[in-house]
Amino acid sequence: MADVWDRVDEPIRRVWVRKVMESVKALRRLGPPKDLGVLVASIEGGGVIDGILSEGEVGPFASVAAFRDLLQSNPSLQEYRYLWDYDREVDCVLTHADLAPRNIILRSSDGEPVIIDWEFAGWRPEYWERIKWHFADFPETLGWVEMMDEVDDKSVGE
Repeated sequence: MADVWDRVDEPIRRVWVRKVMESVKALRRLGPPKDLGVLVASIEGGGVIDGILSEGEVGPFASVAAFRDLLQSNPSLQEYRYLWDYDREVDCVLTHADLAPRNIILRSSDGEPVIIDWEFAGWRPEYWERIKWHFADFPETLGWVEMMDEVDDKSVGE
């Protein structure tokens, strides 16, 4: 998708973003297996590898609060604090954690967006995917982050 983003009109980009968000919403309906034993972890229940959290593996975390403590200590994440800094319980869901146009291909048969490159996927708080699409957009794809935020804002409560 990254290769053709600049060559298509905005209405087509919006269709792609809405379809990607449908996939994100489907992932948000999937919680970690009950027998995993941790809440915030890699897909297999191990530590999390994520360059904005640490140079190495961190966790796994037995609670969202423990993960939030790590986030609060990271100066790069403070502008996103509004996403986690509230009292309500947050579900852990399946996240791709590297969602960007370079990791989305358009299926040749019908042009549908397909998410690829799942090595950072795992069980994270529901807000993590949104934080990550802000960091994963490199090289920058003009309008991607703003459209994703807009569609995500509209999907709250659905």
